[in-house]
Amino acid sequence: MGGQQKRRTYAHGSDMEMVQEITLEDAYRGIEKNVTYKTNIHCAQCKGLGHDAKATFSQCKKCDGRGEVRETRSTFFGNFAQVRTCTECHGVGQIPDKRCSSCSGSGVVRGEKKIAVKILPGIADGQIIKMVGAGEAGERGSQEGDLFLHVRVKPHAIFSRQDDHLIIEKEIQLINLLAYFSDSEAHPIYVTTISGGKLALDIPRDFTFNKPFKVTSEGMPHFNRSGKGDLFVHFKIVPPHKMSKDAKRLLEELRNEMR
Repeated sequence: MGGQQKRRTYAHGSDMEMVQEITLEDAYRGIEKNVTYKTNIHCAQCKGLGHDAKATFSQCKKCDGRGEVRETRSTFFGNFAQVRTCTECHGVGQIPDKRCSSCSGSGVVRGEKKIAVKILPGIADGQIIKMVGAGEAGERGSQEGDLFLHVRVKPHAIFSRQDDHLIIEKEIQLINLLAYFSDSEAHPIYVTTISGGKLALDIPRDFTFNKPFKVTSEGMPHFNRSGKGDLFVHFKIVPPHKMSKDAKRLLEELRNEMR
């Protein structure tokens, strides 16, 4: 009876690494990115097998059908035997009479992959997303490796991030600050939020302006769980650059009134 051919198991394809840039707004809302890149893909013509579907096989002469070759190496300490995968038949033990013309028998070709990557709200700079099976194609139809996507959140023009908290600097003209404490509804102080809106601040009269003002739950979403961080507003009080005589007189009257 004829011997049964031993089926060789090939290693999966190599893993890949890439960098994906997003904005802080993308990290706040979450976003789906279409990523296109060049890599080794399975040959479409032979479906990664490396040979024609109707090919016939003959025993590999290099390994006598074993799929492995034994090599003896002489050293100072004596002769050493080493078993290696046959490079002629790639460990199959048989040679096809017709190799694939598209991939020259390798089972892989250089091509383009396009995948959709879902980035969840609250993702941090440097966080890694693992895309299973999006790496390089494995030899002879074996599974693909994985793609590791390094997320880079670009610096923002007005916000800085610390963990899930956001920090913003807010300039306030001194006269506007005095007007706010005179009538906060008539002279509100607004701050921009990462969601794109404007928020009227509720600043208590006893607040000390040399420390940040906390706005609860106006920071970044917690990654993969509910809730948000906070927004910390650092105030910069801007004094008037020029004052008329009347303005100086009125300011002096105000100072005396508030004693």
